[in-house]
Amino acid sequence: MEESKVDLLVIGSGAAGLTTALTGALYGLSVCVLEHDDFIGGTSARCSGTVWVPDSHLMREAGISGDRPRAEAYLGSLTDDISPDAPWRVFLREAPAMLLDLERQAGIAFRPYLNAPDYRQDKPGAAPGGRPLEPLPFDGRELGAEFERLALPLPELMLLGGLMVTRGEAATLLKADRSLSSASLGLRLVGRYLRDRLRYRRGTRLVLGNALVARLLKAALDRHVRVLTGITVERLAKQDGRIVGAQCRQGTDSLLISASRGVVLAGGGFPANPALR
Repeated sequence: MEESKVDLLVIGSGAAGLTTALTGALYGLSVCVLEHDDFIGGTSARCSGTVWVPDSHLMREAGISGDRPRAEAYLGSLTDDISPDAPWRVFLREAPAMLLDLERQAGIAFRPYLNAPDYRQDKPGAAPGGRPLEPLPFDGRELGAEFERLALPLPELMLLGGLMVTRGEAATLLKADRSLSSASLGLRLVGRYLRDRLRYRRGTRLVLGNALVARLLKAALDRHVRVLTGITVERLAKQDGRIVGAQCRQGTDSLLISASRGVVLAGGGFPANPALR
């Protein structure tokens, strides 16, 4: 049996897992991420990648100030005293700081959707836009050989079998037959895509959730985080009443990974699986 030791072990390679791994690495921990699939990113790589952070520095830079009390009213009306307010108040306090910290330390960048309203516009404090944040495009070539391990986006999010576009770009391209700027955008995107296909299985200009996962992955790899794919976690290892690692399997090989500082379960399948829970 192969044995390995790290400070922090993260199970799941979606946005939550990679953010956890990156944060650990930024604070000087040795980190390993385990992914049961052969590709990295999980459902995060296949979704829009939008995150919801009220009162962020990105909103203020866009000219929207004083959002905190409105966000408190919105979340308070949504929970309606059904659940305690402490968790979402912590979120409102820490999420903007998290966003700014990851941007400054690791280049994890977003831009606000200024015309994307909160879902429940009937609730007090609902915003007409600015709280949803879109990942900035990312050049998949920066991942080098790791680009091939990045999970594919949904086919519905690609044109021509491998060209990704944002929602805004898709709306612009629909006017390509009557707008020179829209046609020019289409030519640039297709030209880049055709050049990419000479070397890659798909376009390397990544947007949406694929861009978010790729940017997190690059930042984590740059800080020596190990990301292992095709790993099945069979059980958590326990010693003296505390979790100290995980017993895993990769193909026919058994692997014991010890984690001195903790194990984080960030795999999306856990809540849906009674046995895993």
